[in-house]
Amino acid sequence: MIVLNMGEKKLLYNNWESAGSYQKGLGVTIVPPRIGDFGTFKALLSALCISLPVIMHATQTPSDAIPFTGDGTLEPVTESSQEPIVEPPTENYLLAPFDKVAIRVFDEPELDSAQRITSRGEITLPLLGTVKVAGLSIEQTKDNLERLYVEQKFLRQPAVFVAIEEFSPKRITILGEIGSPSSFELPIGANYVEIEAAIAMAGGFTDLARKSSVRVTRKSEPDGREKVEEVDMDDVLFDDEEGFATTRYRIYPGDILYVPRRFF
Repeated sequence: MIVLNMGEKKLLYNNWESAGSYQKGLGVTIVPPRIGDFGTFKALLSALCISLPVIMHATQTPSDAIPFTGDGTLEPVTESSQEPIVEPPTENYLLAPFDKVAIRVFDEPELDSAQRITSRGEITLPLLGTVKVAGLSIEQTKDNLERLYVEQKFLRQPAVFVAIEEFSPKRITILGEIGSPSSFELPIGANYVEIEAAIAMAGGFTDLARKSSVRVTRKSEPDGREKVEEVDMDDVLFDDEEGFATTRYRIYPGDILYVPRRFF
């Protein structure tokens, strides 16, 4: 191991090569000599090796150096403090009203379009007119548009590309005997959340919550009439025989959950 001083910290290297061709010796920074000045350089090196360690002035920490404090505690080195940007998954995502989509047709720029999906779940494209896309995945939308161009004899072998430029906000509301009753936005790129995840988002049940009768109000399509269902959370969270949950229940955008109070 090779140690080089850096003020209050030190750098620990695995070998001489990692320390760099200009850094040799305990606590010594070796300055590269000028051409024809090796005699002076050797004398300077000898004097430095027997003198007090010289603080190495460095503008940055080498990538293979491990800084540690005087008590021997290692400190990890990170290349950047910024966290990587994670794109939301779109493979299983189903397009929804108010998503903004971009449609591109290879070698047909006049057919390109970028627009928001209407409340009816439709977009309007050149030649094709109004096309329903809500409820379809990216791949399904692509295949459907290519089929329509061929069936209506506009293009022989179209290559359509579909991308989501902006996800629409999707919110659910949770009320009643819950930690933080409020309206919550679903994670970006999600079409739904499991009911237990929705309960957790709202701070979990209170001590007075009647978990066996959680009411879910949902607007049905296409008439928009409200439908109310009761969910027994014991069936969702526990299974007496196997020890794990077998019942799943999904909460969709626009749903309203109400957790009633128990009186016994």
